[in-house]
Amino acid sequence: IITTDYLNTCEYDPDKHPSCPKFRILKILQIIETNPHEYELMFFYGSLIEIRITWKCNLDRHLKYCEPVYEFQRLDIKPYEANPYDPGSNFLTSRHFFLPNSHELHRIHTHIYKLQIIVSVTGEAGKFDLFQTTTSIGSFLGIFGTGSIVCDLIATFLNNFKRVKYGN
Repeated sequence: IITTDYLNTCEYDPDKHPSCPKFRILKILQIIETNPHEYELMFFYGSLIEIRITWKCNLDRHLKYCEPVYEFQRLDIKPYEANPYDPGSNFLTSRHFFLPNSHELHRIHTHIYKLQIIVSVTGEAGKFDLFQTTTSIGSFLGIFGTGSIVCDLIATFLNNFKRVKYGN
């Protein structure tokens, strides 16, 4: 059960606290990557990480049973040695400036590597509705009734057609 006290004291752990929304970067890295040497490369070259939060709630039950499921996934290409041209998550930025008493434009390029975290949240909730269920069942049965009427009309038309054409 998620309460305010629980949220103030918890820290995400897949075994002890799977519903806690507070994450430590090291815990996320331990979940998505088992090799500790890879952590250094992720910090050096940058990395792209997805936190996927999924809510599936049955509104016929109490809301305390409606809890999120957290999944972690690494989205960048690894290992870095195999793909040296586009490692991790990075971007290039430039700063343009003039030096004092100068009319010459100067530029500094900075290559920034980062841990980029994408959080995607999806949800699904449903509740049983007697009216919707009976409407669906009625429509289903109505299709069978319409089908028998159409078959009767076709059979009647073909019988009349046969009698008119052959004179029987």
